[in-house]
Amino acid sequence: MSLEFNAYSKENQLNPYPAYHRLREEAPVYYGDWGKQGKFWVLTRYKDIDRVLRNAKDFPNSLGPGTKGMTDDGRPFLVLNGIDPPDHTRVRRVIAPFFTPRALESREPLIHDVCNDVIDSILASGNNPFDLIADYANHIVSAVMFDMLGVPSSLRERYKAWTEDYNRVQGGHAGEKEKANFRDFYDDTYLLMEERRRNPGPDLISILVKAADHEALISEQEAHDNIMVLFVAGLETTEKLIGNAVVALVENPEEYAKVLEDRSLVRSLVEETLRYDGSVLNVMRTAAVDVEIGGQLIRKGERLMLALASSGRDPDQFPDPDRFDVKRSPNDHLDFGEGPHACPGMWLARIEARVAVGTLLDRMPGFRLDPAQFDDSNRFQSIINRGFLRLDVHFDPALASKRTTT
Repeated sequence: MSLEFNAYSKENQLNPYPAYHRLREEAPVYYGDWGKQGKFWVLTRYKDIDRVLRNAKDFPNSLGPGTKGMTDDGRPFLVLNGIDPPDHTRVRRVIAPFFTPRALESREPLIHDVCNDVIDSILASGNNPFDLIADYANHIVSAVMFDMLGVPSSLRERYKAWTEDYNRVQGGHAGEKEKANFRDFYDDTYLLMEERRRNPGPDLISILVKAADHEALISEQEAHDNIMVLFVAGLETTEKLIGNAVVALVENPEEYAKVLEDRSLVRSLVEETLRYDGSVLNVMRTAAVDVEIGGQLIRKGERLMLALASSGRDPDQFPDPDRFDVKRSPNDHLDFGEGPHACPGMWLARIEARVAVGTLLDRMPGFRLDPAQFDDSNRFQSIINRGFLRLDVHFDPALASKRTTT
């Protein structure tokens, strides 16, 4: 076969869409061997990826490398993205009530307040331009998640830093300092759990501790590990989603004008961003049985990379897939996964992105971004996530004085 694809090349990590286009046409089920970096099948068609995502029995999470080896004793982390049913079902049942659309409705005023507070802080600081990623999106998503977990304000900066060390350890890019910080994070989580035993509340940590101690629904270790991952989950992906949505608007002025004219389109803008340029590029699975996909025999134990970003550009599923369309309907993208392992925080991410973008449009009308920033050189280099390193936003202070209400 003449087509050569390197999943780990800098070019394909920064902008995989051209390569995914070729793979869908020439080798939709592609096998790559990249030596020490790994070997696996790459699936790029919507129908194949959807099939695998919905079949956790034949394509489980737990057989892959997942989060094994993160602790000093090498034991696996018992987190949702590293276990399968029935254990996955049992643990998810404890967490899920916090993340239903109905439960999150009561938190939407908080999200509005956080977005407005962050913009007030930016205005008070005089930072113009400000970084949309670090100064806006990151503050929003971390404040909301830490509030749900019940983390005291005095500890939040420490935990924000620790979540970055967690990601480096998980990705295998950690030095001794990051590994030491991860161990501190690991130990401190037990201290938070003990504090909730003495002073329980309505927060997620208290609920997980109660599920372990009094309801026997999950183990102490499962409670601990999922508290840790909840600190991390959704922070990086949602802040990058907010950045990608704003850039997509600026790059498509006709669509931008539609949103300015009709704010209700912010909801579908978020969905279209998830399809068109979401913050999750790929997820991994492992075959538990021999199976044929797209005419290729995948053996038991072989790994699969599901190119979610490619599925969103599949012309067999989405007409004119390379066009950004804020009115696209239907828009059944796979960015949050499907089946048992669909992201439990999908509705929270949607609300955060919708409110964050909407508040920015309301509070800072006519904000500007230099398109030179949209170059791939300013992209986060990863085989898993997609987003910008920094996005400087310029605004007119005279127009940015009115605070919106929920």
